[in-house]
Amino acid sequence: TDHLNISREGDDLFVDDAKLTVAISTVSPVSSLFHFGINIDPSGAPVRAAGLGELGIDPRQAAELVLGRYSDECKSIELAVRKVRGTL
Repeated sequence: TDHLNISREGDDLFVDDAKLTVAISTVSPVSSLFHFGINIDPSGAPVRAAGLGELGIDPRQAAELVLGRYSDECKSIELAVRKVRGTL
């Protein structure tokens, strides 16, 4: 994993031309949903896929890093929303 050729197409990340992630988002009249997944083991995928295991990346460590950063981002957004007054 010294140098990985990672690219982004839409919401998905690719290593070379193998799909590493899956992401989709949608909205309804009352909510929104975002789904994001990172392949650990790509075997059985319906497309050419890459996985963290074959890249030498520990899935647990990667998850802790990503979730920690996501949590920090959510906290930052919440603080930013609280310091702005609503307008009519």
